[in-house]
Amino acid sequence: MFESLPARVIALENLSDRLDDAHDGWDNFYNEPPFMKEILSYCRTSVDIPNEPVPKLTRVVLRCRLGRGLSYREGVSPSGVPLYDKFLGMLDDNGVANCIASLFFPEVNSKLHNQICQKHLVRFCKSCGKLR
Repeated sequence: MFESLPARVIALENLSDRLDDAHDGWDNFYNEPPFMKEILSYCRTSVDIPNEPVPKLTRVVLRCRLGRGLSYREGVSPSGVPLYDKFLGMLDDNGVANCIASLFFPEVNSKLHNQICQKHLVRFCKSCGKLR
């Protein structure tokens, strides 16, 4: 998808807001993956990800990847997991640093008190080496 840099920035910022809303909304398992697919249509490699939306985008995707901490499907959209992992796995050093920094934001950090979310974080970290 070819768009100017400002258009990509705006699109990715809007999509991160919509993904965040879907995560907090009703039927998040169904509603999150379409937004994530659209995000991935803009981001095929780390070079495609503009710097401006990286902090928020990584935080929202990590938040979705950690899930809600519920027992049903371990709180994460089964069809979303490979999409989240694909995005997070393509991050460059700046993206990884933002992802790590996200762990200290209240909306992510609060999830780390939940054992199911902790398990997802450990799984994701173990898979990071396999994603690159």
